[in-house]
Amino acid sequence: MRQTTYEIKTHDAVSLLTGAFTAATTDIITDSSHGLSHGAKVRLTTSDTLPAGLALLTDYYLVEVTANTFKLAINKPANSTDTYDVVDITDTGTGTQTWTVAGTSDGVLVEDYRHKELTVALAGMGASDSVTVKVKGSSREEMVDFGDVKSATNPWDYMGLVDQEAGDAIAGDTGIVMADTDDVKKLAINVDGIRWMAVEIAAQTDTGNTTVTTFLSLYND
Repeated sequence: MRQTTYEIKTHDAVSLLTGAFTAATTDIITDSSHGLSHGAKVRLTTSDTLPAGLALLTDYYLVEVTANTFKLAINKPANSTDTYDVVDITDTGTGTQTWTVAGTSDGVLVEDYRHKELTVALAGMGASDSVTVKVKGSSREEMVDFGDVKSATNPWDYMGLVDQEAGDAIAGDTGIVMADTDDVKKLAINVDGIRWMAVEIAAQTDTGNTTVTTFLSLYND
C-alpha cells in the first residue's frame, strides 16, 4: 500500500509577471496594482543601480502586501503571521528598477523518498496559450542555486518525466508543455541519487490571465 509522506506546493497559482517599482528608505516598495500576493518570490533587475540593501540574483519574498505596495523579506514566510526579516533599504537607487516573479521554486530535499511525482494545474488558459514546466535536480550535498544557470560550481540538471496519463517519456530539457485549455497533469519524475529538486515554470505565453500551480508529491512504498 502506498503511503504518501510529503506533499509541497511549489507554485501557488502564479504567473511570470514583471513590473517596475520604486523603493523608499522606509523599506516600502511601490508599484501600483502590482498583482502580487503574500509570500510570492521575486528577483530584481535594474537599468543602473538597485536601491542599497537589495541585490541581483537573489530571491526575495513579499510581505506586508497591499494593492500598491509591499516589503521584501530574505526568508519565506509560511503565512501572514510568520516571522520574517524585512530588507533594510537605505537609498532609492538610480535608473529603472524591475521585479520579476521567479519561475523556479525553492529547492526541496527529496533524498529520503523513493518516488517523486509532479502535479501541474493550469487556470485561465485560452486558445493558443501555452505553459512549459520543468523539474531541476541536484545530487550535491548542499543545495545549489536552482535560479541561476547550471555550471561546474552550480551543478544541477533537468529531470526526465513520464506522463501518468499517456505513459509518454518526456526529456528533462523539453519539460511538460500544456496548451490551449485548463488542465491538470500528473508526472512521475525519473531520478537516481538526486538529493535536491526544484520546479521551474520555464515559459508562459499569457501572464495576464493564466496561473500555474505545481505540487511535488514524495512517498515511499
